[in-house]
Formats: sequence, structure tokens, C-alpha cells
Amino acid sequence: MVRALFCAAFASSALAADKPPVPAGRDPGGVAIAIIGPGFDYTVPALAARLARDGEGEIIGWDFIHNDRRPFEAATASPSPARILAREPGVRLVIARVDIANRDMAAKAIGWAARSPARIVLFDGGVDPALVEAARHQFPDTLFLVAGGANAAPASSP
Repeated sequence: MVRALFCAAFASSALAADKPPVPAGRDPGGVAIAIIGPGFDYTVPALAARLARDGEGEIIGWDFIHNDRRPFEAATASPSPARILAREPGVRLVIARVDIANRDMAAKAIGWAARSPARIVLFDGGVDPALVEAARHQFPDTLFLVAGGANAAPASSP
């Protein structure tokens, strides 16, 4: 049992160490939109230019899977919400990488995003509709949207 836990912890830290560093940059300004989902490849220049940053140039992002500041997921061929939003002028991206199927992790990311500069939170993938409704009631000044997925909640808010 101890060996299994050690192996799992080592594998998790090894995966986190394999993620590329976040490129240096400055906050692009504009409307902050939080994306809660699988993360994205922040080494892509168009995406890196849209990363929301704090006053010291660190990204406003968190990987809830590996518990670090690098919400990285390798690029995929399909257009992600981050790629689509990065094309829009005046948008900056706040990223929370989660296993969207993990309700507890998604709930932590919702609280984190609601405390961020973002007042728009987009779930990248299906999420428990009850969780989205609870978030809408707890954080009424934040607009919660769901992009795709089998369990996608309605994209409108009351």
C-alpha cells in the first residue's frame, strides 16, 4: 500500500515537472474570462499573449490536478474555448485545470475562479448541472457558461 502511494505521488510529481514553464509576459488587459477545464497549451504564442497576469507577471491560473501554477494540457486538433476566445480583442484568460468529472475538484475551481478577476466563468466540457446551479446561487455576480459535453448545463443564467 505504501509503495503504491509512493509510486502514485512520484508519477504525479514527474508529470508536473514535465510541463513547460509558462512564458514570461504582461497582463494584456481587458475582460477576464475564467476557463475551468482540461487546461491548454500556454506555449502557443496566441494563447500566451492572452494569459491574465498578476502585478508581478505571474499567470492567474492554477492546475488543480497537480496543485501547481502550470495549467498545461498539450494542444489538440479541435478548437478549444481558449483558442476561440484568444482571437477576441480585449480578452484575458484565467485558467483552472481540473478533471471536470471530479465534482469536488470542480467545486474548488469554481470558488477559486469566483475570487479571481473574472466575472465570466466558462466550463470547458460537461459538468454536473447541479454544481453550476449552486455556483450561480453562491456567486450571483458571476456569469457561468458551459461549453459542450454530455452533461452540459444550459448556457444562460437567471
